[in-house]
Amino acid sequence: MGRGCVALMMHVVYKGRALPLAWLVRQGSKDHFPEDLPIALVEQVQELIPPEAKVVLLGDGEFDGTRLQQTMQDTGWSYVCRTGSQVTALVAGRALSPGYRGVVEQAWHARRVPGGVHDT
Repeated sequence: MGRGCVALMMHVVYKGRALPLAWLVRQGSKDHFPEDLPIALVEQVQELIPPEAKVVLLGDGEFDGTRLQQTMQDTGWSYVCRTGSQVTALVAGRALSPGYRGVVEQAWHARRVPGGVHDT
């Protein structure tokens, strides 16, 4: 990739190797991508995946947006996303502190509010 460009990529893990499926490249620095770009990438990859396939998206902070969460639920895919330490999530009325490690078994939608992310 050329100097001054960044890529957002999605891979499939097969036999212990990550194989690229799709990517978006844009000019810019290593900043946060606007949320519409990861959504477009998910929608592009969704067309390649059979509907009956079990998919778990493992993402970093680029994949932590609330509209993207809704997109993932609409596709029927599961997801695990790392987010910033400044974000607090409320799930079923319980605050998950920064550094929380565990499983939230119930599906939830989130909305950003001052001071954190809350379930709806």
